[in-house]
Amino acid sequence: MPMAAPIETTFVERAGLMQSGEGTHVVVGDVVILQEWDRLTAVSVSEARLMWEVPKPRPTPAQFNLPRRAIASGRGLWAGPSSVAHLSDAPTGLFVAAHDIGTGRAIWRSEFPTPSPVSWTESSPAYAGAHTEELPAFLARDENLVLGLARTTRRTAQAFDLRLPPLHAQLDLSGIDATSGEVRWQTKVPDVTISALEMRRFSGCLATIAGDVLNVDLATGTPCSLTKLRGSLGWPRRRRGELLVSWHDRGTVGVYALDAITGAVLRQSHWRRRGVWSTSMLLDPRSVFLQINDQFVSLLDENLAPLWEARAVPYIYGVVHTAEGPIWIGTSGRGGRLYAIDPASGTELLHLTVHGGAHDPTPIHGTDYIAWAILHGIALVNKRTMEVIQVKLKGALDVVGAIDRTIILQAGAPRPGIHLLTLL
Repeated sequence: MPMAAPIETTFVERAGLMQSGEGTHVVVGDVVILQEWDRLTAVSVSEARLMWEVPKPRPTPAQFNLPRRAIASGRGLWAGPSSVAHLSDAPTGLFVAAHDIGTGRAIWRSEFPTPSPVSWTESSPAYAGAHTEELPAFLARDENLVLGLARTTRRTAQAFDLRLPPLHAQLDLSGIDATSGEVRWQTKVPDVTISALEMRRFSGCLATIAGDVLNVDLATGTPCSLTKLRGSLGWPRRRRGELLVSWHDRGTVGVYALDAITGAVLRQSHWRRRGVWSTSMLLDPRSVFLQINDQFVSLLDENLAPLWEARAVPYIYGVVHTAEGPIWIGTSGRGGRLYAIDPASGTELLHLTVHGGAHDPTPIHGTDYIAWAILHGIALVNKRTMEVIQVKLKGALDVVGAIDRTIILQAGAPRPGIHLLTLL
C-alpha cells in the first residue's frame, strides 16, 4: 500500500526480550528509558543509539514464591529533571533506585521490606500456593516521587472452592526524597482498592469502598477528605481544578464535578441505564467521556449529560477527540477495531478491523496524524481525512511516546529494540 505520509524508519537493536506496557518506559527530553526484567536501558532518539544500561538484580524463584511479599507492579519508572528512579523487586520486598539520566550512574538505592501483617491478613495460606494478602506496589504519576502499596485480602481462589475472605483494603503511600532516597513521609489510607490500570495513573485523588472521595497531597502525604458520594464510584479524574467522579447504582449512572480543593459539588448529572457493573472517566484535552462496562462510551456536554452513547467492541483501549475531525476509539482483546465517531451525532463514520487491536493513542504534534499501536506495527490515522495507514514492524509491542515528529515503538522478539519512525 503506498504511504500518504513519507516515513523514515530507524532501528536501535537491544538484545533480550523487553517488557511492554505503560509504566515500563519514560521519555525525558531526547532520551527514552526502558525498564526491563533484568536491566534499565537508555536510548538517545536523535542519535538513534544505546546510551547506557545498568543491570537489575532479581530475587530467586523461592523468594518470589511466598504467601506474603510485596511485588513491583503497575508504574515502575519515575523521572525528574536529571534522574530516573525505578521500582524493582528485592529478596525480601522492594527497592527503589535512582540513576543519572545522562550517564546511568547510580545515585542512591532504598530498600522497602514487605510490611508486617495487618488484622485482616490470613494467618496461613488457604491452599498450597495461595497468598495471605495481596501486596502490589507502584510509583505514582506525579512530580513527587511516591511509592504506593495497594494492600488487599486474598482475591484468588481454587476452581473447586471459590470462597474468599471478606474484602479489606488499605493503600500505603511513602514519599521519597528524589535526591537522597530518604523516606520523607508515610500515609496509610484505609478502605481503598485500586486496579492495575489505576496504579499506572495514580496522582493522589482516590475513592474508598464506602464512597468517600479524598485527595492526598503527594508533596506532604496529607490526606484531605473532600466529600462522600452515593453509589459505586469510579476512580476520580483531575481536570482543570475539578475532580470528575462517575458512579452507578440500581439502574442509574451519573457524574459529579467536584471542586478539587473543597470538594463542593459544582455540577452533576445522572440518567437511567441498566446493566452497568463499572464506570470510568476518559479525559481528552478537548472532551470528557464516560465509559460504561467494557464496550460503551458517551460524550458528555458541559453539564456532564450524555450527548450520545456508542458501542465499541471487544474492549475499549483509548479515545481521542481532535479539533479537526471525528472521535477515534481503539479496541483490543479477542481481535480489535478502530472506530471513527461523528462528535455531533455519535454516528459511526468508520469501522476498521485491526488484527491484534489498537491501543496507546499518541497524537503526533505538527502533523495530521494519530499513532495507534497495533500487532507488530502502528496505525497512522489522519484526523482530517480519516485515512488509516498500517505500518508493519516485526515485534513492535507498544507506542512509548513521540518526540516532535518521531514516533517511538518498543519491540520484542524476534528482534528486540526500539523502532524510531519519523514523519517527513
